[in-house]
Amino acid sequence: MSGATAQTPTRRCSYATSAPRWCFFAGQWKQAQKGATVEDIYNQTADHTRRGVFAGVSLEDDAPFSSVCSHCVVIGYNLTRRAMTAAFTPKDEPNVLCKLQYVIFTAPKKLTIDAVSQRITRASHDFALHVVPSEYSVDVAIRSELLDLLKEYRRLEDKMVETQREGRAIHSIFRQQIYLYDSDLSGVKVSKRGILLEELSATGRKKHWREQCEADVDQNEYLIGFKKYLDSYSYGPNHESYTGSTIDQYYRAIRPWFNSNAEIDRVVECVKETIKSLEGNKSLDKSLVNKLNAARRFLEYYEKEVAPA
Repeated sequence: MSGATAQTPTRRCSYATSAPRWCFFAGQWKQAQKGATVEDIYNQTADHTRRGVFAGVSLEDDAPFSSVCSHCVVIGYNLTRRAMTAAFTPKDEPNVLCKLQYVIFTAPKKLTIDAVSQRITRASHDFALHVVPSEYSVDVAIRSELLDLLKEYRRLEDKMVETQREGRAIHSIFRQQIYLYDSDLSGVKVSKRGILLEELSATGRKKHWREQCEADVDQNEYLIGFKKYLDSYSYGPNHESYTGSTIDQYYRAIRPWFNSNAEIDRVVECVKETIKSLEGNKSLDKSLVNKLNAARRFLEYYEKEVAPA
């Protein structure tokens, strides 16, 4: 980091941000408070310098710490949190923004590529209201193999964004558009669950197939007719009607028999077998009672409105 002028003497302050936190300045190590941020350690070091803690270094009360410290070296900084960067504003220079200028980036092999991509971006930081120096950039040193992989992944991300902008699609369809044949991303994992990119595309196809099957099931003419039958059904001396929740429960109880595109004759067989097996059971729980009643209503619907036709 740097916030000094060209006339500033070259003296570095090194911060170890892993626990416990330490500061090395003017040939001395000082331990920082637990949980201290880079900004806290910087301001604490400036305060120690003003109080003469560091031998051979003096700092006037109204002088900024950057007049005796031209560079800060941060060691072991963890870029794991969102919007977490090492940028800070010194207490004695409220109009200055100290930012990373050079980063040596390491990442464990177990990290997924999307997590690495996010973390390397966090080496940068918005300038907000501060004036951006001309030709400013953050230099990042990284393993060449990981850099090549990140470039491929970023290209894939950009391509996917453009594809989604051109024609918006639901998530399961969007995932199917992840094509890896023209990249070197085979075997690369993403997500906290560690999913292979090629599997993400395959699971997208499976999820879309399930959604399509469910949509097709609800369009089945016999299920539509059964729901209408329940809507108009009345029982008891007062000709009471089913509540909406009861209709939904009975509908959901019958619906699974149609999921495999079964013929109506096969569904009726299953319904009759269910009635036969449950009617003789004297200790049914509520869900099985609902299933039995649903099966009875469906069989009534079939015999009254479907079979005669």
